[in-house]
Amino acid sequence: MAETSWRRDSRVDVILKDPEEGDFLEWEEALGDALVPADAPLLTLEDGTGAVRAYDPRGFSALSKTLPKAPGSQGPAAAFRLGDILAHAGLARAADWMWLVMDSGLFGVGGPRHILEKGVVFPGGGGFRYVLPDEAARGVEDEVDACRDLVNVCGVRLADAPGAAEGDPA
Repeated sequence: MAETSWRRDSRVDVILKDPEEGDFLEWEEALGDALVPADAPLLTLEDGTGAVRAYDPRGFSALSKTLPKAPGSQGPAAAFRLGDILAHAGLARAADWMWLVMDSGLFGVGGPRHILEKGVVFPGGGGFRYVLPDEAARGVEDEVDACRDLVNVCGVRLADAPGAAEGDPA
């Protein structure tokens, strides 16, 4: 009968049947490159109905293989339109409102989705940053002023516009 050995990590269990010396070391090295580091910042995207997708800076940068870079972005840092990221993640459901959450959920601002999805997201400074270009905010500055340049963005959530559930006032 073959020996079975296992090793538990905080992020994954590895079970090897009939392991040889050095097998666990080989797996640890491979998993070290594949797993999200425990202290990595995450950008979590929610569609407001239960579907969620999250990216760490390394996974976010890999989107450059499938998404076009945001207009005006320069340099090696990955920068993409928020609407493109949501569509790629399969979270582009119909919603009128979008919440942008910062600082591990302590603060959040919201605005009309059709405006905020034109903003650009990129990793940097130990987290993610969101910038709404001037041309996207033109004409609706009062509605999106608090959403123009945000640091430490950790979440995006699609929702119905505030007050929409109550209906029109009588």
